Amino acid sequence: MRRSNFFFPFITFLTLITFVSINSTVASQRKIHLVNTGWHVGIIVPIDSVLKRNLPEALNFLGKKYLEIGWGDKTFYQTSNPSFQMAFDALLKSTSSVIHLYGFNPSIHTTFKNAEIIELHIEEYNYIKLLYFIHKSLTRNADGSARLEGPGLYGKESSSFYAANGKFHLFNTCNTWVGNAIQAAGMEINSYSIITSDSLMDAVRNSVEIK
Repeated sequence: MRRSNFFFPFITFLTLITFVSINSTVASQRKIHLVNTGWHVGIIVPIDSVLKRNLPEALNFLGKKYLEIGWGDKTFYQTSNPSFQMAFDALLKSTSSVIHLYGFNPSIHTTFKNAEIIELHIEEYNYIKLLYFIHKSLTRNADGSARLEGPGLYGKESSSFYAANGKFHLFNTCNTWVGNAIQAAGMEINSYSIITSDSLMDAVRNSVEIK
């Protein structure tokens, strides 16, 4: 009887520890989205305290729920109606790059209703690595602030362009940059083979578990 009195509380304790461990693991995961708008894939993350600590530029989008992030050639990206010649020039003789940040409130599927969207779940520590990759992709002033290049594609109240590091070319496109960001987050894809938005989305589907 003494062994039974000890045994059942012990099993209950182990069960409780297991339950807490499983829930801690689930809670440590972060949800991000990749959105394919045709020629370009953006990364969407929630605007919360974690993002604001690791990417201070998020503070410029107070009152917004989500932030869509993209990188690309400065001239091509900042033009609302880019031409084929501009795309050709970007691939062969780009001179500078920018990062575009777009803050929005409606649901992701409502905001990008005509886009292909992939939802991904990554561990907390890998999410921080993703944010660090984005952070160091921004060209920064002496005080550490990102160098603003002007209003974004959706107006200055919701979007902005910032100067970015890295040179855009045929083998380092906007989608290659997203592939590198995903690699930084611990996902096993070969970013060197990624040029187009479709090649990126295919690589992600083939390499990670889609939630």
